[in-house]
Amino acid sequence: MLPDQLPYLKSLANCLNKIRTAGYTVIFNKVAEGLQAIHNNIVYPPGAYKIINTFQFEAISHPGAQAVMYMIETNDGVKGTLVNANTVSY
Repeated sequence: MLPDQLPYLKSLANCLNKIRTAGYTVIFNKVAEGLQAIHNNIVYPPGAYKIINTFQFEAISHPGAQAVMYMIETNDGVKGTLVNANTVSY
């Protein structure tokens, strides 16, 4: 499938919406101990989750602004996403 056939991959918001329809509804945050599911504050240490896929996005108006979205599944069946946004200086 070509990128123009996958319009949901063109923006972070569209990709998040599409992935949520596939059941990846929990939002994770990075914490010192691992990943925390914000809906119930459970912390998953390394080894208790796996990254299923990653997507990288660049802002059109500011090429140095990037975001990476991770699709995550935990050992106890929780599915969600983590978005890591940063700005790169060239």
